[in-house]
Amino acid sequence: MRKSLVDNFGEIYITDLHGNYFKKEKSLDNLPDANIFGIRPGVAVGTFVSTLLQGSIRKLYYADIWGSVEEKENVLSREDIFSISSMEIQDIEHKSCLGSLYFFANKSFDNIEEYCLGLSIKEIFPFEEKAYGIKTDRDELFFDFNAQDVLNRIAIFYSKDGLEPPFSETYNIKDSSSYRLLPRRKNTSFDASYISKCLYRPFDQRSLYYNPALISRPAWDVMRHMLVEGNLALSVTRQINGKFAHTFATKNIITDCTLSTDSKERSYLFPLYIFSNTKDFASISQEAIIKRERIPG
Repeated sequence: MRKSLVDNFGEIYITDLHGNYFKKEKSLDNLPDANIFGIRPGVAVGTFVSTLLQGSIRKLYYADIWGSVEEKENVLSREDIFSISSMEIQDIEHKSCLGSLYFFANKSFDNIEEYCLGLSIKEIFPFEEKAYGIKTDRDELFFDFNAQDVLNRIAIFYSKDGLEPPFSETYNIKDSSSYRLLPRRKNTSFDASYISKCLYRPFDQRSLYYNPALISRPAWDVMRHMLVEGNLALSVTRQINGKFAHTFATKNIITDCTLSTDSKERSYLFPLYIFSNTKDFASISQEAIIKRERIPG
């Protein structure tokens, strides 16, 4: 979109009004920066001047406005795009190993070439499946520190008491718009062999009743490879909301919140070994090389 705007307008004026709640933006006096429109995403005003002639020089200007709603309204009421204090962005199109980059604000590209010397995780782990972690939508039902406690709970879940209070209310045994739990309950049955160790959070290993046909988003195409004894995996996130500290090695399956509970920082898993003979849960259970946790008695 930014490339198209640069190609079609001779002058571009960006007035950044900030006020981004998610970034916890603060004004110059270190107070929370107000959003002039009363919403949580940050906002900006763009003015695009169509004076582009063949061979003409493109111009891009950027200005910041910080402070309270009143302070921002005062600036906007007395200034226009020509009088407001702004900087001219010199590097409108920055060519790099990542392709041409177009930013409508002043950006530093000092380390980009060093960054490009690294390898993409997709080059290291050429894994074609979507590598995100497990999502149960009912963690209180399917997870516990003790495996036997999980099995006891799931046994009740499959009994007639599982549909009655207080159990049904405590563990939210009902359908939701994103998770049809009751039809899955009807089409599956209790089996103690579905217990697996799962890395719930960093250094927080819990027992999970992992029936791919029952839980909300089992991520089976990825997690099936982690049920093989001796496999390892690297867990990372694609996005971060702050300082980077989002990588972990594990021998277990993971959740989509293993590395962070921030919805933007979803956890992904890249197994070291990929196995061709793990198409379904039954085939894994029957293989002698698969080690499943068994509950005494």
